[in-house]
Amino acid sequence: MPVILSNSKDIVANSVSVIQDDALIDLGDGLMGVGAALGAKANQITTYTKLETNALVDALSDVTVAEQLAMKANINDVTTALALKADKATTYTKTNVDQLLDTKANSTDVTTS
Repeated sequence: MPVILSNSKDIVANSVSVIQDDALIDLGDGLMGVGAALGAKANQITTYTKLETNALVDALSDVTVAEQLAMKANINDVTTALALKADKATTYTKTNVDQLLDTKANSTDVTTS
């Protein structure tokens, strides 16, 4: 079945190779390698280039970094807050409570007298 392409030379073959440094190179293998290499590349929409990253880092000053670090939680405040939490061994989980309440009668099933 002929393939007709405008403004081109048509070649229909099972394989096309070139000779490079006394070696026969299959162009199909090369094209498959290009596809695999492109598949491994990062999506440009969701990544920063080196220039963009450098510009962002250069825009940071020591003051900006110090301000960001100052907003972090104080270890003493975190320790105090954790000490106020109930001990896991003496509390019920939501599953425990649900299981205990499942055996109770529903309010719609109980009639008032």
